[in-house]
Amino acid sequence: MIKGKLRRILISCVIVIVVVLGFYNFLIKVKIKQIHVLEQKHADTEKLLNSSKEYIKKYKDVKIAFEHISYQWKILEKCLPDEEEMPDLLRAISNAGKRSNVKSLLFKPLVKIHKDFYQDNPIKVKTTSGYHEIGTFLSMISDLQRLVTVSKLRLIASKNVERTLEAEFIATAYTTKK
Repeated sequence: MIKGKLRRILISCVIVIVVVLGFYNFLIKVKIKQIHVLEQKHADTEKLLNSSKEYIKKYKDVKIAFEHISYQWKILEKCLPDEEEMPDLLRAISNAGKRSNVKSLLFKPLVKIHKDFYQDNPIKVKTTSGYHEIGTFLSMISDLQRLVTVSKLRLIASKNVERTLEAEFIATAYTTKK
């Protein structure tokens, strides 16, 4: 009888172990794998979310910078005439020379230099007058409402008239490309 009871207990234990192992293998182990896969997806999604937040922050910064640059470009564009306004600008430079008592010897447009959004319109200018008149003329050029730069300035003492200088320079006017 003890053997039969022991046998039933052993069989019951084996059945319980088999049921527990089956329950673990077919239900719990599958759920653990699903949980691991979902945790990995969650971690990947969290990484994507964090990088997206960084991109959004960078996008906002870039957007603000772009708006600032666009605003500055609109202001600058007002200082850059288009091609049709170039004769008026050249006339304004010429009038500045007359008002400052500078005698123009040469006023020669050079080859235009094309850039991304604008073009350089260099003009070779050669004048003769006194030192202060040349300074006044250059000051008037810098005071024009349009953007004009002066480069390659050379002052040469005149051989013919005392206290007179010849000034050579490149005045570059900028125009927008439309």
